[in-house]
Amino acid sequence: MPNPFVHSIQIVDTDWKKQRGTLQLYQLDGKMIKTWTLESVGGRPLDLSYLPAGAYWLKLFSNGRVKAQLIVKQP
Repeated sequence: MPNPFVHSIQIVDTDWKKQRGTLQLYQLDGKMIKTWTLESVGGRPLDLSYLPAGAYWLKLFSNGRVKAQLIVKQP
């Protein structure tokens, strides 16, 4: 995933690529912005162009595991 990004990100995780999962986007204060249910974790582009510039937490849940990544949207 490009980080920082301008318009979109793409989840690239070879360990979780073929697994189903849930992706959640949070503001830094913990407020959830959006949730996606993914049939396959890897390779799906996510359009985040609607977000204002700033930092966000992206959390991926799959098979009882959680992975969190701080992402930064540029103007």
